[in-house]
Amino acid sequence: MKRTLILVLVLLMAIAAVAAPQRRGPDALRGPGGPDGPGPRGGRMILPPQAMTDFLSLSDAQETQLQSLRETLRSTVEPLREQMRANHEALEAALATGDTAKAGQLAAANYAIRNQIKAASESFETSFAAALTAEQKAKWQVYQEIVQLRGRRPERTRQEQ
Repeated sequence: MKRTLILVLVLLMAIAAVAAPQRRGPDALRGPGGPDGPGPRGGRMILPPQAMTDFLSLSDAQETQLQSLRETLRSTVEPLREQMRANHEALEAALATGDTAKAGQLAAANYAIRNQIKAASESFETSFAAALTAEQKAKWQVYQEIVQLRGRRPERTRQEQ
């Protein structure tokens, strides 16, 4: 059963990857939300809404709740990302002028913002999981395990270093 779920998930991810519009430009390698958003360079990869609905067999009410949760997450995180971008630009300027005290303050501020984004994402996942049935939670858990495994990189041995 678990193998079947994994196979279905992999197929859905492949379909979603092909069906998703291709991004171009400097942000092409980043996740949809930037360096700290979901995607290859930050955070977790989240299935597109329709693929998530199909994979978990969400009811109309659950789908509506998912949309609401995603919108809440987006409206919470987007201003934080904008602030991080502004801080990053100011940090680069501070380093260019040798103002290490200001650079340290900006780096600490971005660290705090990253923690806020992480907390918002965890709140989203908790709220989302609470709306699922037992069968849907099992599928969601398998999906999360796959995402987690994809994010891990093999550790290098001392001989390779």
